[in-house]
Amino acid sequence: MHSIAGHLRIPVIALALTLLIVSAAAPLALAQSGGSSPRMPGVFQPEVGAGTVYEMSSAQAPKSAMTYAIVGKEAFEGKEAWWIELRFDLGEEGEMIMKQLAFIPPEGVPEPKRMIMQAGESPPMEFPPEMVASIGRRARTEMDKAGLGEKVGTESITVPAGTFRCDHYRQTTGDWTGEVWVSRDVRPNGMVKMVSPEGSMTLVKVLSNETSRIKGAPQRMPAMPGGFPGGAPPMEPPAPRAGGTE
Repeated sequence: MHSIAGHLRIPVIALALTLLIVSAAAPLALAQSGGSSPRMPGVFQPEVGAGTVYEMSSAQAPKSAMTYAIVGKEAFEGKEAWWIELRFDLGEEGEMIMKQLAFIPPEGVPEPKRMIMQAGESPPMEFPPEMVASIGRRARTEMDKAGLGEKVGTESITVPAGTFRCDHYRQTTGDWTGEVWVSRDVRPNGMVKMVSPEGSMTLVKVLSNETSRIKGAPQRMPAMPGGFPGGAPPMEPPAPRAGGTE
């Protein structure tokens, strides 16, 4: 899996970090990381209330919107942890929401400790600890292989959310090329635009004062015997409905 391409591969993880996230849940619209953590290339700067909205497109699915937001923080196991929430537009079916409580180590790869998913009007479901741990291991393995590629330069680019001064990276493998533009002016994750043969993600709005959209008390999801060998299984979601950005 190419590092940038992996983030552009719509996962769904009805289990994951989103899967999102995904790192790392349900249709996640374009592709975030095939069963890993909801991390996108960029400079991760967690700040409660900060969020971004992206338009995602690919040859396999209509354009859709994804929101990435930090909706809270709390102490977990004696350390500071952040609630990261990804929302995917499902059209008439509402939103698929993936929420995780994660440690953010210096390298910026979220280490999930709790994960909650809610699709449309269905009650929220919390993943068993062993499932969260399995997804976290898979995320770390994938992130160890990932990278931004070679820095092309620094330039200003204009997207629907505005004009940003960005570091431009390019990654090439054989006849495959992926490019990403990141800016420290965009919180919490820094990504402004990402393009590869699999599709693209473009920043359309920067948000503030974001809070969780999970509704109701989470129910415990039944544990799966033996967990997930090798990490999170690729659970293919239904094709996302066409939907505009916010």
